Amino acid sequence: MIRWFQVCALALSLAAAAPRAGSSVESLRERVLAFSKHKSWSREIAAYRAALSIEPLDAGTHYNLALALKYSGDVRGSADEFAEAVRIKPDWSAAHFGLGAAQHDLGNLPAARSELRRALELEPKNPAARRYLAAVLLESGDASGAIEQLQAAPRDAPALRLLGRAFLQTGQTSEAVRTFRAGVAAQPGDAEAHYYLGIALGQDGDLTSALEEFRRSVSLKPGFGPAHQSLGAALRRKGDEEAAL
Repeated sequence: MIRWFQVCALALSLAAAAPRAGSSVESLRERVLAFSKHKSWSREIAAYRAALSIEPLDAGTHYNLALALKYSGDVRGSADEFAEAVRIKPDWSAAHFGLGAAQHDLGNLPAARSELRRALELEPKNPAARRYLAAVLLESGDASGAIEQLQAAPRDAPALRLLGRAFLQTGQTSEAVRTFRAGVAAQPGDAEAHYYLGIALGQDGDLTSALEEFRRSVSLKPGFGPAHQSLGAALRRKGDEEAAL
């Protein structure tokens, strides 16, 4: 899924079990900035919770806590904190984006689509949110909707890969080949880019070129199972049973 946003600086971590009298959220940040580099999620989470005991309506702290919970593996807790950030600051695009990503991680695709659409309403030029929405639409079976989103997004390598997959799902194999070729040109050393181009070429009837792409994918990433499987299947289609083994 999608990697789908940038982690905010995790700047809170407790140097003591509880804040001293007179402590503020800002003083906590200043005391423990160095700890944020070490991804000590339990300490970060404790720090954000301590900060929220002082300023419970700080949307930014709820957001940062949501990120720390996400990367600690607590997806449900992360979603709850993103939702709280949205409740406090309903016009904050990043919070809606985070909540949409968390809902996707929980398998709630309708809620994910809703939050990601809201994030884009608030920040239409956010390419990461647009790519994420396209990926969720593709996963939901709405390839046409994904194409619509991606055609409005910058054509970087992740967007090209999603767009090519969406073209394949809608039966537009020639468009898929063209799109995946652009993806290979953008990332010539990426095994998955060659793999997807091979898939598109095979579906477009160019089995010889598909074999070349699968072989290239395997050479770049020898442990990439899907490329090995597709190479074997393509060789069998060509009648080369011995080489397919």
